[in-house]
Amino acid sequence: MPRVFREEFIEKIKDEIDIVDVIGDCLELKRAGVNYKGVCPFHNEKTPSFVVSPAKQIYHCFGCGAGGDVIKFVEEYKNISFSEAVEFLAERAGLELEVQEIARDPREDAKNRLYELNKSAAIFYRENLRKTEKALRYLQRREIDHKSIQIYGLGYAQDSWTALLDYLKSQGFTIAEMLSVGLIIHSEKRDSYYDRFRNRLMFPILDTRQRVIGFGGRAIDDSQKPKYLNSTDSEVFNKGWNLFSLNLLRKKSRERKLILAEGYMDVIALFQSGIYYAVASLGTALTKEQVQLIKKNAEDVYICYDTDQAGRKATKRAIERLAEREIRPKIIVLDGAKDPDEYIKKFGKESFLARLEKAFSPIEYYDYDLRQEYDISDSNDQIKYLENLFEVLSRQDNKTEVELYLRKIADELKINADVIRNDFYERYKNRAKNVVAKSRNSEKRDFTSNEREQLFQKPMERNTKVLIKKKTNQLPYELLYTVTISKKYYEQLQNEQDVLECFDDELKIIYETIGQAYEQSNPHESLEVIKEQLEFLAQSKKISLNQLKDIDSLHQIIIKLKKYRLNEKKNKLKQLISETSDEKQREKYMIELNDTLEVAREIDQYMKTK
Repeated sequence: MPRVFREEFIEKIKDEIDIVDVIGDCLELKRAGVNYKGVCPFHNEKTPSFVVSPAKQIYHCFGCGAGGDVIKFVEEYKNISFSEAVEFLAERAGLELEVQEIARDPREDAKNRLYELNKSAAIFYRENLRKTEKALRYLQRREIDHKSIQIYGLGYAQDSWTALLDYLKSQGFTIAEMLSVGLIIHSEKRDSYYDRFRNRLMFPILDTRQRVIGFGGRAIDDSQKPKYLNSTDSEVFNKGWNLFSLNLLRKKSRERKLILAEGYMDVIALFQSGIYYAVASLGTALTKEQVQLIKKNAEDVYICYDTDQAGRKATKRAIERLAEREIRPKIIVLDGAKDPDEYIKKFGKESFLARLEKAFSPIEYYDYDLRQEYDISDSNDQIKYLENLFEVLSRQDNKTEVELYLRKIADELKINADVIRNDFYERYKNRAKNVVAKSRNSEKRDFTSNEREQLFQKPMERNTKVLIKKKTNQLPYELLYTVTISKKYYEQLQNEQDVLECFDDELKIIYETIGQAYEQSNPHESLEVIKEQLEFLAQSKKISLNQLKDIDSLHQIIIKLKKYRLNEKKNKLKQLISETSDEKQREKYMIELNDTLEVAREIDQYMKTK
């Protein structure tokens, strides 16, 4: 019967163990008011943003969002399971384990059988590799060393119709189980079964709990098609929900970086060179579930796909998919090689890292891609190139970046910058208006770890006098304080873009951190630390925080902030009208001012009815 720890025992461990002592054994902590601070062990940072609360016995990092209780810390820091963390802490506290029996779930037992089945297949493939010269020669030719073979558990599927089938039957597994995970195939013609993978180098795919969930098979004979073959989706495996080598990224890398590559060999070549933060998307187009995994595990995301036309096309699709989750990747371009595997072998790790440092922004990559198709020294190609580049720029939200790129292209092509700009805005005036509108307001930013760390230092560490000099609007602080009560309040705020524009960088980071907390399965502990930080910041700015009681009160603050935002806009437009000498521009400002005043009157009218 499976064992679980009694809830009372879990609570006893938390009572007996001081989280400050446990974390203090792993990293240097310094007292900061009622809390302790240190450099986060879960991502690279220089300025401490990792806060430990002895009163609440929890921790939270304001740089990467990691947080939880003492058991969670031990799990994450030592990369062990919940049960192993409990046992470690119980031994530390000198407590005898207290467990209780639970009834078996037949579905869970069946699922565990499939994990065991895959594990047995992985062992079989691994043993085959050791005694198959042609497979070992292939790996030698690909410069995969023995250590990498061991770490990734590489194997070989024999050139046989039933070798795996016969082995698994001898281990007590059924035909139905083998079929369910796609290790064998049914032949209707002969009413028989045969191995799916034959004469292939085998790559076991593991989840973050180190369980074998599926396989990828690479043909070692170039005449064999397809070159790559993956396990079919099953009860324990879904290609679109997993990333190859994510288990090792979580185990080996403390960096909040991730390189998205195309193939297994690319990932292994990077790992072998000491770059431990590469993953691959299992031969599928990047899915929204994989993007979610990427967002959860990294702040800095790099795409490094093959350099051929198919790879460039896949790169553009990945950029768009990542953008849907507000991830702005950088793209590593490898001149002189077709993929990361070949590049590392030809030029080495340092050269690859230099390419990483010079990685392109999405706009730069789209420009690079267009130049593979068009010769910009040719006047006809130049026109087609600009038409396509304008199409790309019209989809960008950041007006400043668009403007800078238009100037850069004008300089390079030796065309008057105003001509380029006017042509662009005339062609895409509707989209361009949206770009202008978005950038005129406060744009949503992807903050760096360093920005988060700096903003989450104690206020007196930054410069409290400067912060207090300017009168602070307390409504945004009260609003954020309130959305820590309930996820429904946070979701309500997500729809109020004009209200979010009232937040300064400091508040935007707090807002993002609240969102990260709500993505956790148990957000309460992280939210408690965030509330504590908000209280501390408010106190330094002489703000008295009140937590609202209901959704109506939340709406009232939202409306007041809308009015505040409109007043700021109105004053800014009045200033622009008084300062400009351009009649057409003044007329535009006047129209915008009238629109703003109309919206303000509607809000006033609404507030009177409440």
